[in-house]
Amino acid sequence: MNKILSKIIWQSKDGISLQAFTGEEAKKYTKQIANIRITMFKEFPYLYEGSLEGEEEYLNIYFSSTNSIVLLVLDGDKVVGFSNSIPLKYASGEGGLLFMMNL
Repeated sequence: MNKILSKIIWQSKDGISLQAFTGEEAKKYTKQIANIRITMFKEFPYLYEGSLEGEEEYLNIYFSSTNSIVLLVLDGDKVVGFSNSIPLKYASGEGGLLFMMNL
């Protein structure tokens, strides 16, 4: 099991920072990340109409795993960018299923 991580990777003089999190440490940013995802995926080529509840449920996969990593770009306490990753064997949906089937 990996250790829970919360680490500042980079910080500017004007308060912008890049921080890495695993597991529960990133959970406090759920609503902000979900709102960015909803806005981003609404645009072409995705044209996806997400909901806050659906996004929060999806993001919980990352927040409930110590094997995930969430990178946040923060302006103070405001999330202005993010990236998230998890090993495929922990992923839900088709990607995780194909990995488990060794395809």
